[in-house]
Amino acid sequence: MPWRIAFAIVPPKRLAGGWPAFVACFLLIGIISFFIMELATTVGCLLGVKTVVQALVFVCVGTSLPDILTTYEAAGFAKNAGPALNILTASNAANVFVGLGLPWTIAAIYQWRLNGENLFIGRFEVADIAFATVLFIIFSLTSFVILGLRRCCVHGEIGGPNFCKAISACSMFLLWALFVGLNILNCYEYLPDREAFVPAYAVMAT
Repeated sequence: MPWRIAFAIVPPKRLAGGWPAFVACFLLIGIISFFIMELATTVGCLLGVKTVVQALVFVCVGTSLPDILTTYEAAGFAKNAGPALNILTASNAANVFVGLGLPWTIAAIYQWRLNGENLFIGRFEVADIAFATVLFIIFSLTSFVILGLRRCCVHGEIGGPNFCKAISACSMFLLWALFVGLNILNCYEYLPDREAFVPAYAVMAT
C-alpha cells in the first residue's frame, strides 16, 4: 500500500510519449533506494554489522526485489529466455556503470573543488570490495556454465522438466548463499590471506 500511494503521482504513460511517467518513476525509485540504504545503515549500526555486510545482505536484497519481480513477469509471458536475461544483464550493467561510476565521479569532482586534490582509491579500505568483486566474477562464470548445461540438457535456459528447474534454482540460490557467506567470513577476517586483496599502492582516480 505505501508504494501504491507513492507511485500514484506518476503521470499516465500516454502523456508526452511516456517521458513524464519515466522521469517520475526514475525519481521515485531513487528516493525509495535512498530510504532503503538509510534504513539498512541504521539497522546495521544498531546491530554492530560492518558496512560491507550491510550492503551485501540488506541493501542488495532490497534493491534487487524489483529486478526479481520484473524478471518473473518477463519469464512468465515471454516465449524465450531473452527478455528475462536481458533485464538482469541491463540491470547489473546499470548498477555497475551508472550506480558506481556516476557517484564516484561526483565525489571526485566535489573532493577536487573542496580540497583541491584528487580522490585516491588507496585511501579507503577496499580489501572487502576486491574480494567480493573477484568472487562475483567467479560465480557469474559458474552461472553461465549452468545456463549452458541447461541449453544442452533441456534445450533452454528457462523452463523444462520440474526436476531440472528445481536443480537450476537450487544451484543459483546456493551460489548466492555462498557469495554472501564467504564475503561475511572475509569481512570479519575468518578467511586466510585477506591481505592479498589490499592494494600495494594508491591508485589515482581520474
